[in-house]
Amino acid sequence: MEGKGLIAGTETHKLTGIITDKQPNLDFSKLDALFGNLTTKVIPDTWFSNNQEKDKPYIGIIKVGTDQIYTYGNYNSWAICTYRLGTFSVREEDLWSTPGGKYAPPYYYSNAYPPRMFLADDMIYLLGAGHSKIGYCDCIIYEDKRHIFNYHLYFPDFNPLDITYLPTMRAFFVLSGKSVWGAFKFRDPEQQYMERYIDYKIPTEATSIFWKGNNVITIGNGLSVYLPSENELKLVKDYPGISGKCCKKEGSILIVANMQGLFNYDISDLENIKLIP
Repeated sequence: MEGKGLIAGTETHKLTGIITDKQPNLDFSKLDALFGNLTTKVIPDTWFSNNQEKDKPYIGIIKVGTDQIYTYGNYNSWAICTYRLGTFSVREEDLWSTPGGKYAPPYYYSNAYPPRMFLADDMIYLLGAGHSKIGYCDCIIYEDKRHIFNYHLYFPDFNPLDITYLPTMRAFFVLSGKSVWGAFKFRDPEQQYMERYIDYKIPTEATSIFWKGNNVITIGNGLSVYLPSENELKLVKDYPGISGKCCKKEGSILIVANMQGLFNYDISDLENIKLIP
């Protein structure tokens, strides 16, 4: 998208062995200084101005379904891209001109910006950050083109770092940078509508959160496994030796990246997580 981003550089490597056999030095500090905090989830105040449409190019590109790619469009719109028969086309969906549309606006408030967007477990997440510590998460369940449900979570005191959705509890779990929050927001035929936020007051500097089974897992300077309920987040086990800048869960495999390299862990048993050699 013109004016929305740039490619700093690309490299292609053919993997001939297990990734954990390699121990690259994943130091992005020089690129961070050059391009403005590429690897951080904490958005610097210097990124914000009174002309949000001319601000930094926030990363927001995600593939939904088989032939559509969603990117940030102009202010409060989506740029929906398709690629068919060698032709790449883009259509703009303006959220203001189509009220009640299927998609939450990327820029939800006039002073909030979407620094992060990703797809996990068939749900699109938009994490928003404002000039102050006001933040939000727009969570879009994408079942198909006819069934799209939006959940807007609002946090007046912090910009969310990461979020996950636990289906068994119908609850969202959010990292504030200092603790873990739970957000219960859903429509129920018996309860009509439920909305509740709770700060579990779990001190943590974790930057990533995900779920497995009935558990919630955080990772940052260490990895912690919790068993959540509506009013409590019970610690199951700490793994101080497992840390990472970011991670990705694939079934029972957890891929973790840190300054020492890429590591794969077997998380089939959360009380006995093992490194895959």
